[in-house]
Amino acid sequence: MVDRRRLRPAAAGPDHAGGGVGAGRGVAALRRGPGRDRDDPRRAGLRPGRLGRARRGRRGAPHAAVTRGNAGGTDRATPRRIWTAPCPKGQSDGWFTTGSRAPRSHIVHETSSATVGVFVSTPSPVPVGVRLPLPTEDLTPQDQVDLCRHALDLGYSSFWVGDHVVLPETTSSPYPHTGDGKAGFRSDTPWTDPFIHLTWLAAQLPEARFGTSILILTLRNPTLVAKQLASMSWLTRRPFSLGVGTGWLREEYDAVGATFEKRGTRARRDIAQIKELLSRGSYDYTVRGADDEDVDLTFSMLPTAPAPVEFLWGGFSPLALKIVARDCDGWLPAKQSVEDLERHLVRLRAACDEAERDFSELRLVVKPGSGPDPANGAIDKDSLAAYGELGFHEAVLEMPYETRSLTDAKETLDRVAARSWL
Repeated sequence: MVDRRRLRPAAAGPDHAGGGVGAGRGVAALRRGPGRDRDDPRRAGLRPGRLGRARRGRRGAPHAAVTRGNAGGTDRATPRRIWTAPCPKGQSDGWFTTGSRAPRSHIVHETSSATVGVFVSTPSPVPVGVRLPLPTEDLTPQDQVDLCRHALDLGYSSFWVGDHVVLPETTSSPYPHTGDGKAGFRSDTPWTDPFIHLTWLAAQLPEARFGTSILILTLRNPTLVAKQLASMSWLTRRPFSLGVGTGWLREEYDAVGATFEKRGTRARRDIAQIKELLSRGSYDYTVRGADDEDVDLTFSMLPTAPAPVEFLWGGFSPLALKIVARDCDGWLPAKQSVEDLERHLVRLRAACDEAERDFSELRLVVKPGSGPDPANGAIDKDSLAAYGELGFHEAVLEMPYETRSLTDAKETLDRVAARSWL
């Protein structure tokens, strides 16, 4: 597991340029193609799979946090500091590497042979992603794109969306994350389909990383989930963090014709089936034969996912921790205090020992509290340091489900960034 206190500075230059997906580095090379204008960062592009992108800031100025220095008699842009870190064991791809996801600025470093884009991390112990507010009349789809770009400029690491299919006007199902058992959203709250939503955002934000927090997996047919994931991966050509769980709303299961009972056991089978379809592109199903008798038949599902899909389980019950240890790539607990997280981690390590799973293989992502200033575990310098001490690789800021305006949402991101790493 990466100790973020041991992050080490690395030199900036073409020798430190990271590779494509699988490089596991926090530095990405922006190589010029034939005929591109040498001095125009808008024309600097990445080969498919590389991290980062040169972008332009307000009023057409290149978005670059650089200092100007004189080296060898020539004036050139010089990065202030670059941090790299080893990748958690078992996670060699560059998108899930801890070092490449630290809150960062994008720098364009001019050399005689290439333009090298690098990520410069800030002192934050762990990078911070954003659970996006829901699109409404007050926050249009285009506003969400603008909000994501603003977040990237501030140094946020990733973008996540939640999930509901249908909501009842009244419910007897207790919400598990509040003291009174009531959810923090109304039945008429608009929820978009997470796969369509994130694919749409990804088409406009090619430098960003996305995930679900969380997808209610057992509401859905696993074969259809695999098809959606593979299609999203094939279209966007980037890895995806699939935060999954079983939800809490019994009435929602009834409405879509899914079984609420034993959903944790079903989730294990569903995850295995989805993983096999994503990687192999085939699966053995039992179907009806010519005489209406059961027949085992192999089916193909193409395309497969060309980029990694990591499964992060979102619960902390005894069964949930067993699922993390046996079936998933990481853990995504929500709304837990630092003290509770410490206790859960002891139990998760025990579950890994029981499953003969190396605990250090897991990617740990924490989603503290609800809203920008949660009562248990606000995102600030102190709490991020505590999450880093516990071994978490990323934290996710939960924006309010509904926001008054794009300006209001941006101010929330500004405030959290200012108290956490800026």
